[in-house]
Amino acid sequence: MAIRNEKAPSGSISTSSTRGRQVKRRGFFSRLISITLRLSIWYTILTVVFRCPSSPKQLTKDSPNVCEPYFQLRDFAVPHLQPYYDTYASPYVQQVQPYFDRVKEQAYVPAAAFAQKHGAPRAAQIQKYATKEWKRSVRPQLDVARKHALKQYDSTLGPHVQKIQDAVSPYYTTVKASATDFYELELLPAYKHTAPYAKKFYSQAHRFSVNTALPYARWGTDLTFTFVRRQIWPRIQVLYGENVEPQIFKITQRLGRYRDEKKIEAAVESAESSASSSSSSISSAASASSTVVASSPSAVVSSASSVVESIMTKASSVVVASPSMAPTEEEPSAAEQFSQDLKVWEEHVSIAVREGLDHLRERIQEICDRQVETQTNGVGQALIVQLEEGSSSAFR
Repeated sequence: MAIRNEKAPSGSISTSSTRGRQVKRRGFFSRLISITLRLSIWYTILTVVFRCPSSPKQLTKDSPNVCEPYFQLRDFAVPHLQPYYDTYASPYVQQVQPYFDRVKEQAYVPAAAFAQKHGAPRAAQIQKYATKEWKRSVRPQLDVARKHALKQYDSTLGPHVQKIQDAVSPYYTTVKASATDFYELELLPAYKHTAPYAKKFYSQAHRFSVNTALPYARWGTDLTFTFVRRQIWPRIQVLYGENVEPQIFKITQRLGRYRDEKKIEAAVESAESSASSSSSSISSAASASSTVVASSPSAVVSSASSVVESIMTKASSVVVASPSMAPTEEEPSAAEQFSQDLKVWEEHVSIAVREGLDHLRERIQEICDRQVETQTNGVGQALIVQLEEGSSSAFR
């Protein structure tokens, strides 16, 4: 497989090389911080799991420093997380807990004892050696660097800082002396004179508020609430239910009746319009004979008389020609059409009546529910409360 090594033209960017360059290497301090955080997290977890006791009462001076903050955090978080722990994590923890106990007893405790017995002296030796090397090699270098930095400070920043100190020092001294005199001559004597009275007043106010004011305030609040709930509010409910609610009910009833009438009228009008559209074929024959619009009553009378005369002549001719012949075809067709239109009209009217009945049932149910809610539950409960109060006051 051949490797393509094409150079990007001038002005363009090579994607592969750019991606390779964009990967930044992590510095020494970032890696050190990352490793330190990871070790701290693992140390905290292992210490909490294996070295901390099961309750805060078992803490001793030899317990790790992580245990006390862990118990504080646990006491704060347990009420919020305990339901989720019992629901989701507790079954799995109970299954794994024997293995943790076995690892702690068979591996961690012997390892900790071995480290305490054999590792502690080594750790003390390493600490002594590190301290000796620090004093022998690192400390002199730090002293040299500190002396060099102090020399640079004295040659560059020292004179400017000294000028600022010389300029500010008189004002600072004056303000400090004034503040000291005010504190020692005014504030401190006033505090010493008023501190006993303030403490006495605070103790008396605290005693009065805890023993007298707060109980009486609570008693007054409960008494006021009970009086309003048992005496005033039932009367308001009764007055409202007996005087205001009937008027509101009448207004809503009239509005509902108006809406119901409009809906029923709309349903009937739709039925009538459909019936009239279907029966328009009946009047088409008659309208065909009077298509000419009359401009005066005489024209209307003359046209009607001509139509009647033509019908009469036709009927007489039919009767003379064949007296035993059946009626003409126009009359049965008109009767059949009329019966069909009547059936259609009856169907539409029945549909309108059913819709109106359904709507009336809904309105009746709504009115009954409202009356039960306002009168039975509201006024009735208020009357019961008044009856209870009257009976209790009568027996006292």
